[in-house]
Amino acid sequence: MPIEKSLTVTFKAEDEAKTTYLRMDSDTDRNVDEDGNALTTFLPGSKAYVRVYGEGYTIDSSAGFISSEGFGTREITETVKFHNSKTATLSYLPSGSVTYSWTGNNCGTPTRNGMTLSLSSECIGVLECIYDIAFDRYAVYFAEEGAVTVVANLEIEGLDDLNAYVDFTFADAATTLETDLSLILDNDKNDDETTFGVGDWVYLLCFHANDAERTYISSNGSVSRVAQDAAVDIEDEVVNFQNTSTGILAYLPIHSVSYVWSGISFGEYPNNVFPIFDGRTITLKEKALGTLTCTYKTKADRVRLSAVNIIGSTFVLVTQTIEAEENGESTEYSSVCEVIFEDVTGTDEPIPYDLNIKDFCSSSDIEGVEVIWDGVSIGVTDSSGVIYLGLQAPGSTHTLKMIKTGYIPSDEDNLNNDSVTIPPRGIV
Repeated sequence: MPIEKSLTVTFKAEDEAKTTYLRMDSDTDRNVDEDGNALTTFLPGSKAYVRVYGEGYTIDSSAGFISSEGFGTREITETVKFHNSKTATLSYLPSGSVTYSWTGNNCGTPTRNGMTLSLSSECIGVLECIYDIAFDRYAVYFAEEGAVTVVANLEIEGLDDLNAYVDFTFADAATTLETDLSLILDNDKNDDETTFGVGDWVYLLCFHANDAERTYISSNGSVSRVAQDAAVDIEDEVVNFQNTSTGILAYLPIHSVSYVWSGISFGEYPNNVFPIFDGRTITLKEKALGTLTCTYKTKADRVRLSAVNIIGSTFVLVTQTIEAEENGESTEYSSVCEVIFEDVTGTDEPIPYDLNIKDFCSSSDIEGVEVIWDGVSIGVTDSSGVIYLGLQAPGSTHTLKMIKTGYIPSDEDNLNNDSVTIPPRGIV
């Protein structure tokens, strides 16, 4: 699949006049999906956003239509280098004061005129500048598939015109190669904990749109996949429709999707919608304004991080190499999740544990074993022979009974398997 790129070009008049500069870029604050990932292609009928820096310009798009979305400011941190020179130029026109931090020869405090910085003498060094810049925001709407170029033009008397542009690609999600990959904490298995004690087991979920093999590594401790393509509940995911008829789910459903609509449509059915789910893509029969709250199941790898013995951050990395069908070229995709560990030495607070049941003779994992824990049935083991025990106190002992057709119940055999002692923290 071709890789789309955006090119930002800056043009400045040589006289550095205050108002004769023009710059435009893709609005990275708005051009993201619901998970905050940067979008490189946009669904037909959706909006792509640009920011324009400058004054007195005109703006147009090669297709669709463009509308003003107001204005704003953002903070810039920029490094300006002086190579035995007295002056240097900022990339943007500050909308207020500039904070400076100088590294190099002692050349005094710089002065600023518009975008130009001046020192009292020729110097060698680096000036770190922090300042706010003002921009105008525009949205480009295109209802079909194809490329759209947004162009800003500034005419300057006696000088060449200034131009800046940004390219966007609008394409149906169904025609693109699915490469989404994300690794997050498993809130259900971690009981909504976001920090962990040294020695705790930590569970993560890896959502993957492509079935290519995944590889997991961690910066500390050990990481292992305890379940492949497990069914995971996605509850109350909100998909927004802003005068559009298409939307996209964060993950690929593996069963039907239940939904609740709140809003209106603009056609034959003004008080309701009739969504069609095709993979991750949602299509309404007409344009609508509102939200679709969806609940469904998706598949994800469940990963366990263990034996971490340091305080602070441990990073878990998943990588996946995907080959494009059109040209056979391979691209590596990755996602990283940070796990924070604290010092809990001497504590006996309960922590989450799994129980892995294996055949005594073959040591193979056994699926579908009913587990009775402390006299209460807690369910059956999954395809990996694993069942979640919930929070258990390290060092505590519990009664255990296992039942499966074709096997002798564990309380009737001659094996020493009628009780389990939870290992201390840090012991896997």
